Amino acid sequence: MLEHTLTGKKGADILNGGAGSDTYVLAGGSAAASGTNQVTTLTPVGLDNTDYLNVTIGGTTYSTKFNTDIKTTVEAFVTSYATAIRGATGGVANGIIVSENDAQLIFTATGTNSTSNGVMTSTGYTFTAPTASITLSENAGSAAGTPIVNAFNSRTITPNADFNTAADVFTVTVGSTTKTVTYVTSTSVSLALFAAENPTIGGYNVVASSTALTLYQTAADSATATSATVTSAAGTGASAATVSATTDMATQAAVAGITAALPTASDSSYLSTGSGASLVITSTIDQITYEQGDVIDFASAVTVPGTAVTASSTVAGISTTGIVTFNTTPGTMADALTLIAAGIHSSGTATNAGEAALFQFGGKTYVYLSDAAQGHSAADVVVEIVGAPSTLVSGLTINGSGDIIAIA
Repeated sequence: MLEHTLTGKKGADILNGGAGSDTYVLAGGSAAASGTNQVTTLTPVGLDNTDYLNVTIGGTTYSTKFNTDIKTTVEAFVTSYATAIRGATGGVANGIIVSENDAQLIFTATGTNSTSNGVMTSTGYTFTAPTASITLSENAGSAAGTPIVNAFNSRTITPNADFNTAADVFTVTVGSTTKTVTYVTSTSVSLALFAAENPTIGGYNVVASSTALTLYQTAADSATATSATVTSAAGTGASAATVSATTDMATQAAVAGITAALPTASDSSYLSTGSGASLVITSTIDQITYEQGDVIDFASAVTVPGTAVTASSTVAGISTTGIVTFNTTPGTMADALTLIAAGIHSSGTATNAGEAALFQFGGKTYVYLSDAAQGHSAADVVVEIVGAPSTLVSGLTINGSGDIIAIA
């Protein structure tokens, strides 16, 4: 006797291998993808005194002057601009939500889906991430300001009180680069001159205030920058400077958004939802003439519930061998599949593709193979079994490879 391998493609195929141990190959569709919102967090670094925090998003820059501390400044930014940013980036339905958490600004997408005639449109799940800068100037964004963009680690070097005469010096070392700060007129003048002559050292930007130097790391993954140490040596007499550091103060951290997607139909699927213009019908159920000894091979390993599911008005019962029972006979095939999908996912969590159920409806026997997503969709496999016994007793037998090798 010949052994055949038959594969149903798109459409309602009739698969009959005849006598012999035949293999029927079934392919599922792709499960629906749930959308997730993009979230981007901005953390200002080194914001103080007369600085401005500038955030550019959606082509517009929004600026807030430092007030008391970073947390208060961030709160003021949200109060001033959250409504404007949401309106400018998509409005209430799809605009970006701006919030704050301690000293951070949080930008969150508002993704939504709309479905018409089976076609899903997803909007708002992703956006172009904002950029931030700190302008060291009374005039935010002016050419006179010194912008610090995407700072990561920082080191603050503060001269001690004995850095006060023309003979005093201290050194700044970043990696293999060493620079000398010389006292000129006053501490503030000395630091300003040094920063003007040394705008960068190693992987750091150098910015001077009236009392200290701050070095901002310019790249999170720079080998030079991440291995750098900033130290100071003594000036004339006692130690001339102290060093303090903050690490991993990234101005931007992002969680990617994922746009939702409709499932793609399996090669043997059934779906009927909606009515009128929004009616969606996919009915391409394969028909397999099954004899004992035949094999049903699914792309994923077929499994049945480890614990039996009890039937209710909202969930189909499923035995540990996959046999389905209904609390009340469903009115339509679509109703039956909805109950079966609910039974497979009765734990409330997504399952693996290939979870199986064996059921009878309208005088016919079917095998149901689930995708990994909640609910019934066209991605699930529904195949009619011709030749199955009229009364199901032992259900599905599955071999070690995850194939169905008996239906009884």
